[in-house]
Amino acid sequence: MRVRTDSSGKSEVVLKKGCFHGHDCEEYSVKISKEQIAPFIQMFSKLGFESKVTERVNEVYELPNGATLVWVKAKHISYIELEKMTDKINKRKDTEKLKIIMDNMEMREINKVQFDNICARLTREVDLVLKPGSADVKKISRMLKPYL
Repeated sequence: MRVRTDSSGKSEVVLKKGCFHGHDCEEYSVKISKEQIAPFIQMFSKLGFESKVTERVNEVYELPNGATLVWVKAKHISYIELEKMTDKINKRKDTEKLKIIMDNMEMREINKVQFDNICARLTREVDLVLKPGSADVKKISRMLKPYL
């Protein structure tokens, strides 16, 4: 589960269904107010899981056929995501369209090991890993103040 907000104040709780770091997961979201972010974080902290606070700057570019290119910046690390919302019926066709776009832009797809390495590097060098507990929840609340 993920609680996220953007610079315009649009906030949501997101449930991602699928493999951890999967490229083809299902995503469900519910809009929340920005004032609800801290209470959701408090609630999730009670589940006893380690969590992360991440800050990303995304430049989003709409491409033909409903594809989106996202340039993700996380402090000194950046990467590009090419994505398209699809369903099970159109997944194969949409994947082929994305591969054509990648070829035309001279981009290459990374494999799972490379992807996991990027995620691990982000966790190590950029993100703030938090243990469950009230001190960390208070820390998150202070960090979120500029966004709320």
